[in-house]
Amino acid sequence: MKQKIFFILFFFIVVISYSQGIKKISDPHITAQQNRMVYKSWGNFLPNPKYNFFGIQTNIHYAMTWGWLANSKYKKYRKGKDIRPLSPTGEQTQRMLMNTSLENVTQQYREQTDELGNTALSELYYYSGLFAGVDPLWNLYYKIELADVIDYNKSKPLSTDLETEKYLKDTGVQEWYQSEMERFQDRLTGAFKTNMDRGDRILNYHRIMKEYKLVQGKLGQHLTMASTMIKLNKRSQSQNSGDDLKNAEWNYKSDREIMQNILKNSK
Repeated sequence: MKQKIFFILFFFIVVISYSQGIKKISDPHITAQQNRMVYKSWGNFLPNPKYNFFGIQTNIHYAMTWGWLANSKYKKYRKGKDIRPLSPTGEQTQRMLMNTSLENVTQQYREQTDELGNTALSELYYYSGLFAGVDPLWNLYYKIELADVIDYNKSKPLSTDLETEKYLKDTGVQEWYQSEMERFQDRLTGAFKTNMDRGDRILNYHRIMKEYKLVQGKLGQHLTMASTMIKLNKRSQSQNSGDDLKNAEWNYKSDREIMQNILKNSK
């Protein structure tokens, strides 16, 4: 236990003594060089020269750094232009300005690209048949008006009356109506799948709807005609078979008896 305490105390003493032995060095020559290397100022070329009474430079450090004993490249450096990288005309400043300019250009390109992308999407929605089913005008109006065309099935009879249905089939009305409805379905499918202007697509819907209503009007006329013709046919068959004569009630009374009944009823 004592050895452990002794070791801890010894460690703290060594650390404290070492920290006290570190001394911060502030060399003005190094500081001036650092200022020249970045952005702060150009100049202050330490060490400075020292001259005696006779005008002779006596600072050996100056002579070795900037003077006659110095390397020629140091002399050129001292007498040369400002080469600070972060000076107003420095290379790093120019790079930063160029990066800022490139960022602005990149942002402009990005905005233009986004605008082109949005335009492409809007045109895709406007022209492509993939989005025809989500068109508000289609869903709110034409889809309802053309529901019979969309759901048309040729196996569905045109009339619930068997005689009328047979008449329509025999006269070719059923085949005509089936051909018209299938044509409407093909045109509607083409309007959905073909890439076209939204206005043209809606005009196609409208034309199909108008022609469909005309066909429905003609079908109504055919149904009315079928009902009339069936009734006339039944009446003609009834007259030819003598059913009216069989059902008629004949009056065998004489004219005198008839007159007496009339006078009797009039009193």
